[in-house]
Amino acid sequence: MEFADLLDTLTIVVDSREKKNDHIIEQFKSRSINYEVEKLDWSDYSFKVDSKDYTSIIGVERKRSLDELGANISKHRYRFARQLDKSEELYLMVEDEQWSNIVRGRYRNNVNGNSYIASLF
Repeated sequence: MEFADLLDTLTIVVDSREKKNDHIIEQFKSRSINYEVEKLDWSDYSFKVDSKDYTSIIGVERKRSLDELGANISKHRYRFARQLDKSEELYLMVEDEQWSNIVRGRYRNNVNGNSYIASLF
């Protein structure tokens, strides 16, 4: 199967508990990207390709900001670590941010920059 043909069979799966993602859903619609909403056990997004379900293997965890991510690795660390432990392959997406903002301390939580980076790796 050619790559383009494979993409035609791609369906993005959006966790039914995902909040404040209307802008993402609108992008899917405007670009005619197939998607469906269902409960995912450990990620915000995953996918299916050619009827093969990858939702229990690969996922994307979306954070709206470094502040939200900082809360997950500090105040909610245990819950976040459990979520990571459930995953085989989890990708982290922080919207509208750059890694340099962590190094420069451009976030509004009390997580030390070095601790922030160490927690992510």
